[in-house]
Amino acid sequence: MFIRLKKIKNNQYAYLVENTWKKRKQSSRQQVKAYLGRVLPAPHQKITMSSINIQEKEYSLALLSILQSQLLQYGFQEKNGKLQYEDIIIDLNNKTVTREGKDVVLKMHDGYLCSHSIKKALQFQGEGYEEQVGLQLAETLVGVGLDLPQEMFIQLFEKIYRAPKED
Repeated sequence: MFIRLKKIKNNQYAYLVENTWKKRKQSSRQQVKAYLGRVLPAPHQKITMSSINIQEKEYSLALLSILQSQLLQYGFQEKNGKLQYEDIIIDLNNKTVTREGKDVVLKMHDGYLCSHSIKKALQFQGEGYEEQVGLQLAETLVGVGLDLPQEMFIQLFEKIYRAPKED
């Protein structure tokens, strides 16, 4: 599954889409699985991912700390346990990204921060060998809109990777 953008009346909207293959017709077809919300650009700030300590945290808590740190650098402010920039509210505890009570999608770097992508990143479980899991994790983190220094990516990877058992 992937996020597809659709432009309607000069506004972009995001949809969760899945491709299915039709053998008889030798063609693929896209099926919309969910509407994710209107796409909004992230606030324009110069982001320099500061070094935050994630050593002692499990994967999901470390990822939430990284997300929070990056959003604060974008200019979001902490208010009542949520992150807010103008009328955009991100609640990392409930994994929601909203504006005026409606789900929205925040375009960050090469990815999209939304309720779906936060949940997907937090539930990440890679399959395969080291390189495969590393690529899957990198794709997931880019998909959520994170741009991490190599050492921070490695720390996250070490929290989730378990070498397959050899027979």
